[in-house]
Amino acid sequence: MTFINKKLARSIISTSILATLGLASYNAAARIDTLPVSFETRSEANLQLIQAVDFGNIMGLAAFSDCTLPLGALGTIDWSATPFTTTPAAASTIVATGTGCTSNGKSKLGHYVIVGDASTVVKIKLTTTTGGTDFNFAPVGSADVNAGANHAGTPDIALPTDTLTDVTLDGTGKAAMLVGGTVTIGGTALTAGTVYTMNYDVEVTF
Repeated sequence: MTFINKKLARSIISTSILATLGLASYNAAARIDTLPVSFETRSEANLQLIQAVDFGNIMGLAAFSDCTLPLGALGTIDWSATPFTTTPAAASTIVATGTGCTSNGKSKLGHYVIVGDASTVVKIKLTTTTGGTDFNFAPVGSADVNAGANHAGTPDIALPTDTLTDVTLDGTGKAAMLVGGTVTIGGTALTAGTVYTMNYDVEVTF
């Protein structure tokens, strides 16, 4: 009498069927294609100086006094037709106010051009700077991105002191910026007939 292992028989039958179908030793055909990927980093945003902030010959000497170059209500300064090259006339005839200065109407706002990639957002922060015990300067500003036209009455972008603010550059990658602000004299009176200067930081994040 012959005994058949049923499991072994089923295995042999299955193998025979697969071999018959040509599947027992089937290997999928494959290929590997190497494809490119690329990217480009954004251009570094920077500032171009057109006109520096200049309070002029108006400062008094008293300790703890202050003087402000106002921007006026945002949008009221009539930008020139070429805001990326020409400072608006009103920005060079500012009437300063404050307890520490008189005004001759000849103070000047700073005028800069923010330059970066077209139609991208940059963050601008005007930083308060302390000039030792003599004085400090808290800058404020406004930006305009509408190139090639006068902009009286249009809303500029407010740039408060010590605050990151989004500015969207125009299609050429530019925005114009005016800067004023307040000088506050410290606890030591200033010296008569002396020119005082300091630098302030503008953070440009791109």
